[in-house]
Amino acid sequence: MKPKTLNDERFRDVRHVSEDSLREWRTYLLKQWGQSAISFLTAVDPTSIRTDGKTNYVWNTTDEREKVDDPEKPFPNWLYLAVLFDLIERYAVVGIQKSRQAFATTSLMAYAFWECAFKRSRKTLVSKATLPEAQEIIEAKIRVPWGRMPPWLREVLWIDDKPANKIRFRNSGSVVIAVAQNAAVRTMRGVTASRVIVDEAAFQQFFDAMMRAALPMSASIVALTSADGGEVGGQAFMDHLGLNNPERLKPLALDFEGFQKRGELLVPTKWSDDDLDAL
Repeated sequence: MKPKTLNDERFRDVRHVSEDSLREWRTYLLKQWGQSAISFLTAVDPTSIRTDGKTNYVWNTTDEREKVDDPEKPFPNWLYLAVLFDLIERYAVVGIQKSRQAFATTSLMAYAFWECAFKRSRKTLVSKATLPEAQEIIEAKIRVPWGRMPPWLREVLWIDDKPANKIRFRNSGSVVIAVAQNAAVRTMRGVTASRVIVDEAAFQQFFDAMMRAALPMSASIVALTSADGGEVGGQAFMDHLGLNNPERLKPLALDFEGFQKRGELLVPTKWSDDDLDAL
């Protein structure tokens, strides 16, 4: 069912542009944004204006550390996020040992939105220790930023607001599913997924079982954690990612010059396979 036309007083269309020209302009933007996650997430919508005078960024996250009513922040144009997105496209299994507040979880949820919005029939599973935690992640880091997008873009990239553990994308047929660690193993054995994201993997005691269940059924597994090997799932995280082997801890030989800054966007150029042979 097609969503109703949204009337949002926070936005208005640019003036002195015909409806046909506006429609062609937006079609062109969608085509460009669908080619690169970082281009979409850091974009400014030139076809509409925010009535509060703020810059009309397409994707606005929330900085939970700020004590304000609505601490929205535009998605940052940081080079390492473009590198991260490239890595999870190139490799079937990616492990991330991160510090807290590194923006990794927020970035992966934003990427999951972009992938499911612009690619057909994708299925992304998001695992946390408990179901409420997993639901909170997809609510805060996907549904809330989606609700801040310009209304015309929300209409095109429409998502359902229920149930709490699923985000369905009407136009693409894709879905993001939040699962608890104990249910994740059963879910992974029963379905095929495009991508599995395990957040705070070292705190999930069933991480080893999840990895064994996910490897045959998912095209991509991304496991991230801010904990060390002493946590309940930490040793399994170290073992599956080969982090006990010092050879696996060598820095990546990334071609950072392959990222060219064009306007306000960082657009990756093609890398050779040798660029990432340290993995």
